[in-house]
Amino acid sequence: MKKSVYTKILAIPLICSMAAGASKAYAQPTWENLSLKGIVDLAIQALGGVLIPLAVTILFFVFIYGIVLYMRAVSKGDSNMADLAKKRLLYGIIVLFAVSSLWGFVYLLRNLFTG
Repeated sequence: MKKSVYTKILAIPLICSMAAGASKAYAQPTWENLSLKGIVDLAIQALGGVLIPLAVTILFFVFIYGIVLYMRAVSKGDSNMADLAKKRLLYGIIVLFAVSSLWGFVYLLRNLFTG
């Protein structure tokens, strides 16, 4: 029962981020834009519109889960588990920064190729 409730709670932002990305009007591939610029534009739109926001949403919840693990470990007095949770939080911050940087790089490429 608990797992299904947590799954439903976590699924709401994922569905919202996917719906927000899917609601944008993307250029459909045709023979006219089937050039390198058209292919790169479609790939960048797919990355920037759906995949990266989905990754950020998942990473955010993994980070929140690390905070919960740390709080549980501190309340129980388990120093080994607290150290593991600290490492998970540090890695979460690093990966969130890397994905956010990738998102900026994707939009830089998008503006470079599409003008």
